[in-house]
Amino acid sequence: MTTPKINYYVREKFFDAVRILATGPGDVRSRLLTAWRGPLYVITEDKLPIKHKDDFKWIVCQLHRYKEDWPGQLSDLKKKESIDPTFREKYSHLYPDQVEATLRRITNKTGAKIASRIFAIYDSLFF
Repeated sequence: MTTPKINYYVREKFFDAVRILATGPGDVRSRLLTAWRGPLYVITEDKLPIKHKDDFKWIVCQLHRYKEDWPGQLSDLKKKESIDPTFREKYSHLYPDQVEATLRRITNKTGAKIASRIFAIYDSLFF
């Protein structure tokens, strides 16, 4: 019986994500944002073992459930867009992305479920 090839790049990224989730400041949602934007964002399904692809798809779907939707901030930005048509292009960093919008709307309990799946993949990759 052969052992599956270990992708050390994926292991390193999941190790970094778990470290951020365990030791980062703020609630689980803010730590998830940091973990996603840092190590997890670069992982693609083809780099994962087959047994982890469904869990990773679930994580990605959970983190991208909602679109840009911060009513207060978004309405202010839309007013500025009406004054300056190039505003969005110049200041795109001010607009929330799907992950930010999702993490702002979910509860810490849901965030903990996502973090648990990340840890489960990490645990399986290392042990």
